[in-house]
Amino acid sequence: MPDVESINGVAAASVEAVNGVAKANIEALNGTSVPAAATGATRWVVGIHNGFVAYANNSDLSSWTSYSSTDHSNTAYDIGFGKDNSGNGVFIVTRNHDDRELEVSGTDVTDASTNWTEVDLSSDLTGVRQQYVIMWGARSDGTAAGTWVSAGKQSGQRIHRSTDGGANWENIDLSGIANHDAARGIQSMASDGQGNWAFAQENRWYYSTTDAASFSATTPITSNVPGQSRGVVFTNNTWVWIYSRSSQIYVRTCAASDITDWSDEFRPSLTYNRATADGSGTPTDTVYALNPSNTNEQRASVCAANGRVCFTTTNDQEIFYFDVDGKTISNANGKKFSVHGGGHAYAGVTNFDPADTMQDIATDGTTWIVVCKDGDAFKSTDNAVTWSSIVTGFDGGDVAASDDWKAITCDVVLPL
Repeated sequence: MPDVESINGVAAASVEAVNGVAKANIEALNGTSVPAAATGATRWVVGIHNGFVAYANNSDLSSWTSYSSTDHSNTAYDIGFGKDNSGNGVFIVTRNHDDRELEVSGTDVTDASTNWTEVDLSSDLTGVRQQYVIMWGARSDGTAAGTWVSAGKQSGQRIHRSTDGGANWENIDLSGIANHDAARGIQSMASDGQGNWAFAQENRWYYSTTDAASFSATTPITSNVPGQSRGVVFTNNTWVWIYSRSSQIYVRTCAASDITDWSDEFRPSLTYNRATADGSGTPTDTVYALNPSNTNEQRASVCAANGRVCFTTTNDQEIFYFDVDGKTISNANGKKFSVHGGGHAYAGVTNFDPADTMQDIATDGTTWIVVCKDGDAFKSTDNAVTWSSIVTGFDGGDVAASDDWKAITCDVVLPL
């Protein structure tokens, strides 16, 4: 049964209480479930270049501990949090390698003495088959292990699914779907937490109602069609599709109740101020606007909670955000991190180095963290509006300050 989307016209994510009862204590309204509020993370984990991971407690995000997750030195693409076969929390990282694409943590990610378990997903294939995205979602039947799904290069025209906590994986064949493109990798996917899954490729929207056991594809956008899909996320009972066309980034959304009815095309933007010439960083009164571009066809790293969507395109210097509620997109803006460039100074974010561009972003519903090249990280606690530095040039043990922080997640189950 779908969740309550709004109460008397107010989005469920914005409702604090009904008739004096806090939303956290309401399980259903007139027989329809109410989305649970995010509880917040206790630990954050980063996938790092050269085979490393690092973790920090949510209570002290300036203090990170790193170690080698296996005996190999491959870079990370993505990292996800979910459950093992017994329902215990585990992390899975995707690595840049052809025969050990995944690494599965134990239940204690702080235990550096035990290597993560390596997984070869496609031993029948040769050549490049890296996995760009890893995701866990709750199963429709409530089974504790849930469903893990991994996707990436499409030379084999398949994605991969585990229903026993990452111990064993099956191939989900996509070759029978009309126009599926073996040359276009899958860069992003999402689950609604009720057994439905979605990802996109070019102008095709792939959807599963079977806990990712099978997918069908449609082309729901008939004008200003997407060129390449860059990101998919689910929040506030809304599917969000981020895509590029002619090197520009656009967004469409739809309510979970009708995936055939999409919003008009929306182009995100942010406003910013140049800084005064005295070096103080004081912003001027002149306001400038900036739209996200995608000239190098990077994926959009995207996260969301309680209807707020936040994204950056890989190797960029800006974060964009907006709110969603079905087909309604509102409160769009963002943050330009760079403090200089093009001969100008900007009122950016302290300690941001334009050379250390953004790589990934994640949230637990309260804290938002973006990680960058050369071991830099920044956080926001006001829904991605303002940001501050928490790590600069991380150098811990065998991890050098030049080792890029490539992917981040926390021990909170999605969606939020």
